[in-house]
Amino acid sequence: MPRLVAVCRAHRTPTTPLAVSGIEPAATEADLSQRRLQPCDALMVAADLEVCGSLATLRLRQNALGDAAGAALGAALARHAGLTRLDLRECDLGPRSAAALGDALSTNTALTEIDLSTNRRLRAEGAAS
Repeated sequence: MPRLVAVCRAHRTPTTPLAVSGIEPAATEADLSQRRLQPCDALMVAADLEVCGSLATLRLRQNALGDAAGAALGAALARHAGLTRLDLRECDLGPRSAAALGDALSTNTALTEIDLSTNRRLRAEGAAS
């Protein structure tokens, strides 16, 4: 992902912003819920978080993202100072995602609302440990 972010930044200018996931670079809100996103799609969203500085709300509800994508999103959130709301309901996230998101919260103080409800693997694997 760092290489993808570097390419996005290198090709981005004020008149021709480059976004790879479809999030408009100047958007303050993005709703990618129920879009059948897969882990690789979430990696592109994470890369766009690096260049979409005005994004305040991101909804990714009901996509099969999984832990690798959750970890990538967590890493991107650690560097995105403007996001205040994140909806990750029903995204097939597990403990690895929760750990990455928790780490992001140690540096990202803007994020005030994160919804991880209905991620069965968080409940099932958390109860097993």
